[in-house]
Amino acid sequence: MKLEQHIKKHNGKSIFQVIIAVISISVILSQVTELWLDESIIIDNEIEKEHVKQLLLLAIPFVGIGLLVAGRFFGKAAIYQKMAILVIVSIVATIHTLSISMFSDISIISLILITLVAKLLIFSPAFSLLVYANYVLQANIMVVVFHSDIVLYSNYYFSLSATYLWLNYLSINNYKCFVNDYLYEQKKKTLMARAVLLNREIEAKNIMLNYHAYIDEVTGLYNRRYLQERMTLLNQDRQSCQLGVLLIDIDHFKQVNDVYGHAIGDTYLKQVSQALRTVFKRQTDVIARYGGEEIVVLLTGPMESGLDILASQACEAVRQLGLQHPRQATLSISTGGVYIEVPTEPVKAYLDIADNCMYKVKSRGRDGYYIESITK
Repeated sequence: MKLEQHIKKHNGKSIFQVIIAVISISVILSQVTELWLDESIIIDNEIEKEHVKQLLLLAIPFVGIGLLVAGRFFGKAAIYQKMAILVIVSIVATIHTLSISMFSDISIISLILITLVAKLLIFSPAFSLLVYANYVLQANIMVVVFHSDIVLYSNYYFSLSATYLWLNYLSINNYKCFVNDYLYEQKKKTLMARAVLLNREIEAKNIMLNYHAYIDEVTGLYNRRYLQERMTLLNQDRQSCQLGVLLIDIDHFKQVNDVYGHAIGDTYLKQVSQALRTVFKRQTDVIARYGGEEIVVLLTGPMESGLDILASQACEAVRQLGLQHPRQATLSISTGGVYIEVPTEPVKAYLDIADNCMYKVKSRGRDGYYIESITK
């Protein structure tokens, strides 16, 4: 929010409070005129006293209520706020003049009111000078209206000038404090926004660090570190669910690297990994690069398809890639696995069983699968 908008919002609320205060004091003064009006230096007959009473009881409250009604529709408009402030100050100047007595050139009541205006409302320095110049002008107009021939001594004008200077000091100081508070709040919000942004950047970097800590750079699969942590968790709760362990090895992969180069070999690894993702696609399925061209798959919970069916689909998905191979017609995999209905041993033990099953496939010519089952 810009400073000008902030000031308008503040004044919109404070003007209502000031108007209510002015109306209340005006009505109270109209009811106790006998306590102060007899001492007024410019009111000296019953007709004028009656006019003053009507002014305080009817005219000023009527104008104040009019400002309140207009504020309901135009309260956020800068022109309304400035006009309302000038009218309020004119009313206070009127009270000031009417309540000047022979004992004092300063009206305590009006001074309280105008100080309230200076402290509650926010004026720019230029507008403050205008507001309180209007205050002085209205005070002198009221003197002329009621008694054009009255002689006011220099101490009256001195007190009026002193009031003018004092109120401008209060108002300008209040404006500077308001602006400083606004700038401080804006700076604090900016710093907080930067801190939030920095925290989000740190969180994002931490996520990326965790991602890289557990993801194999070549295949995009989980790495061996993540696999070991996952196996540790399964060991802690080994009897809670069914378990399937697959060990997959890409057939004669060393020859792919030797003949086509490691860049092509890495490309093959990526494509095989993508093919395996199309088979093992549950959120609970863990596919991890175990080392070199070996990939481990951990399956937990009930499996809609049997482990042997999944292993068969994995072999077929790799064949469907149609990747060229220097020794055989197309790239293939050998898969060994074990299905455990109720795990009782550490996962590493079942991984060793899957490893033995994989070597049985290799001994039979590769490009296939062999699955063992361990039931109750």
